[in-house]
Amino acid sequence: MKRNKSLSKQFLLLMGTFFTLFLIGISSLVGYEHYLTDSFREKNNELEYKEMLVRNIDDSFNSAILQSRGYFAFGNEMMLEDALEQEEIILEYIASLEEMLADGEEQIFPMNLTDFHQVFFGSYLPEATRYYQEGEVENLQSLVYDQGASQEIADFRTYLKEQRLAVDEQIEDNFNLLTSKLNTSQWLFVSYLLFILLVLFYMTVTMFKKVGKPLNELAVTAQKIASGKLVSLPEWNNREDEIGTLSSSFSQMVRSLQANEEEVVAQNEELLAQQDELQAQQDELQNNLTVMEERKNELEARNKFILDLTDTLDKQELLVSVVINMGNVFQANRGVIVLLDHSKLHASFGLTDKAVAQFKSHLANGFVQRARETTQSYSIKRICTPEEKLYHENDMYAYDLVAPIFSTNNEMIACMFFSRYNADFTSSDIETCDALSKQVNIALGKLLAYEESEHDRLLYQDILNSIHEGAQLVNRSGNILQVNTNMCELFDCPSFKKMIQAPFEEWMEKMIEKVEKHENLILYMRNVLKGQTEEGQTITYEIVDQEKRKVMKVYSEEVYRNNQHFGFIFIHRDITKEYEVDEMKSEFVSTVSHELRTPLASVLGFTELMLNKVLSEDRQKKYLTTIYQEAKRLTALINDFLDVQRMEAGKQTYEKKFENIVPILEDVIETQKGSTKKHELTLVLHTQKTTIIGDKAKITQVFNNIINNAIKYSPDGGRIEISVLDSEEKLIVDVKDEGIGIPAEAQKQLFTKFYRVDNSDMRQIGGTGLGLAIVKEIMKGHEGDVELFSKVKEGTTFRLIFPLATHHDEVPNSLSPTSLKDRHVVIIEDDKNLATLMEMELQDSGFAVKHFSSAIHALKEVERKKPDAIVLDIMLEEGKMDGWGFLEKVKSKPNLADIPIIISSALEEKEKGIKLGVKDYLVKPYQTSKLVNTILQTLLEQNQRGEILVPSEE
Repeated sequence: MKRNKSLSKQFLLLMGTFFTLFLIGISSLVGYEHYLTDSFREKNNELEYKEMLVRNIDDSFNSAILQSRGYFAFGNEMMLEDALEQEEIILEYIASLEEMLADGEEQIFPMNLTDFHQVFFGSYLPEATRYYQEGEVENLQSLVYDQGASQEIADFRTYLKEQRLAVDEQIEDNFNLLTSKLNTSQWLFVSYLLFILLVLFYMTVTMFKKVGKPLNELAVTAQKIASGKLVSLPEWNNREDEIGTLSSSFSQMVRSLQANEEEVVAQNEELLAQQDELQAQQDELQNNLTVMEERKNELEARNKFILDLTDTLDKQELLVSVVINMGNVFQANRGVIVLLDHSKLHASFGLTDKAVAQFKSHLANGFVQRARETTQSYSIKRICTPEEKLYHENDMYAYDLVAPIFSTNNEMIACMFFSRYNADFTSSDIETCDALSKQVNIALGKLLAYEESEHDRLLYQDILNSIHEGAQLVNRSGNILQVNTNMCELFDCPSFKKMIQAPFEEWMEKMIEKVEKHENLILYMRNVLKGQTEEGQTITYEIVDQEKRKVMKVYSEEVYRNNQHFGFIFIHRDITKEYEVDEMKSEFVSTVSHELRTPLASVLGFTELMLNKVLSEDRQKKYLTTIYQEAKRLTALINDFLDVQRMEAGKQTYEKKFENIVPILEDVIETQKGSTKKHELTLVLHTQKTTIIGDKAKITQVFNNIINNAIKYSPDGGRIEISVLDSEEKLIVDVKDEGIGIPAEAQKQLFTKFYRVDNSDMRQIGGTGLGLAIVKEIMKGHEGDVELFSKVKEGTTFRLIFPLATHHDEVPNSLSPTSLKDRHVVIIEDDKNLATLMEMELQDSGFAVKHFSSAIHALKEVERKKPDAIVLDIMLEEGKMDGWGFLEKVKSKPNLADIPIIISSALEEKEKGIKLGVKDYLVKPYQTSKLVNTILQTLLEQNQRGEILVPSEE
């Protein structure tokens, strides 16, 4: 075959020609369109530049004309200067226009521009300017109207507009020309494309005739030969292409087939003879195959049995697998396996629950004992029971296989029983059973070992999970071996099971996402794994948490097993509270130092002045007032500390009575008014239901703290409104100020003790941060609540919510002076100064008072003459009777037990005093007026109960 006659070569040549023509046409068309586009762009740029020059010239002339007219109209020299400046600008534009325009008619336009420029700037404008400056208005009007200057300017402006329109028309004509040529080019491309398609169609038809026809004839000839017909071959052998080669090869193949046909017929007869022999061999192979199939099924059953032994970690599933698979191996009709431990766990098939229970209850019979003694499996032949015979009338036999299972220490741990009716168990079956029993033993042993290890693992995991700290056990490479749930919760990890075997980098990434300034933590843990940390070294870090701050401390310990170091345990302990307490302690020490030292400095300073200098009476009174106020401030501060301590210890008690809060609020407001002149304090009542059940002293403390807080945090003054209203059996007191407000982020912690807002304006105000914490606790003690509404720089509203008292009796607040005549009060106090102060206060109120520093002497006096009330200090003379002893003695005497006793002590043991029967418990320091009011209230209550006040007799 010649290469130049190859069909593939011809096809490639035709395709190459087609694509060459196609590419030539496309390239020509694209080149032509580029030429058109470039020509259009060049012409268009030129026209646009010309249009710009004409527009600029028009604008400059208009500007010069308008500016000159403005000059003549208003006399503004600046407008004249602007008009003259356009002269040079217009000349430059005209020069540029002359350069771009060709010779001929296009030069007429620049010449006209030049002429008008010379006339306007050389004649009209100078002459008109001269007339205007010399005041020759008539000559100026003559120049403009009579001599035709105005008309000439108007004609020139019209001429410029016509020139601009002409340029615009040239631009549009250029665009239309481009569009027309592009359309023509596209039609040429479509025509050329149709021509190329016709050429391709002609080439395809030619190739089909040259290739398809001979191939079709060869296919028809092949079908006829395949059907056994004798046909003449087509004459295509003279072709020198692939068709000729195919035709020649096809002819040789046909002749070879015809030559071999006779030989095939002879061989077929010989094969028929051999077929009979093969059939006999096939029958023999079929018998062998049946035997092999049975052996295969037996092996598959044994393999499945062994595989199932290792496929489960559940004991019950293992027993079910054992009894069913061994039943399949032995083709048993019934079977059961029972563990011989305390659980008696079992599995069976073919047996009822009753039969299994019966079997388990007779495990101690001779069959099991024999298997235990012989340590081998054995079979039993017996006559079937009536239940087993079913409808059979003749005797039938059943065969039982007893198979023991022994542990590695030769202890029988389970026993299996199988029954079948078709045949006895052979010695091969028994050997197989013994072998499989050993497999069961191994599987049970592994399962028991797994259960033990799993029990230990779960126990260790439960121990780890019960630890409040996060714990993780890692090997020396940093892979996690064990981790508790607290650790996973800290860092939002998946379940602890998914974290097992997690590499160091993986679990560190989860920690990095949650830890602020994680570099130190990573370095610490890497050093631990490298053994480069000192013993007992720890590190503290903070967890990023939107809700609250978390501070963690982590320490590590090396873990050994069998004296081999295999890893480390990291403990992450939450020390947020300790950390915050340390911060609060530091803040508290600083605050208390300031709050205590400031009033002490005033007290000491004014006291020193009064001791060392002779002062006028007014100045002494002023200094004493200052000392008194600072002492009250110290007292309030100390009382706040003691209140917090008492509340934290759960020792705070309340003497609740029916109280009308309006008088309480009025007293507090009156007191607070004395501490400010900038604020307007007003009380607004929206309800008549103003009675609650509460401790008057504590409620007064709440109102004092809240209103004082409103005064302090509105340093620029303003209105403070105290509103009282009721809602759904609740009494609400709103205290609203117009102060600096409280930031939203600080409001959640505002009622925390020692908390102070981190704000420079509020820092200047001062305070211990205890007032609102005490308010919160007191309101909780009264089954109420306190709420806060605040906006920065707009003010704050504190809402106090009390339960309303639905039934109460009004209690008068005072006794008549005549009822106090000769009332006898005993004071037992070893502090002479304080005792003198109390004695004077009580005497001024109309009481008869006796003072004793010794409880023993006082007891004798009380027994001699029964007083109306006793004021008792707890800490008296050391080594003698103290206040508690005196109290017990008095309460043990029937004739003295009803004397009201008011304890006056610095000890915080009010609960103990109330239990022993005291009437009230006043904690030093307190105002002596409070003692007087307490005694008055006590006597008042006696009077209301019908206890007539009778003066004591000697």
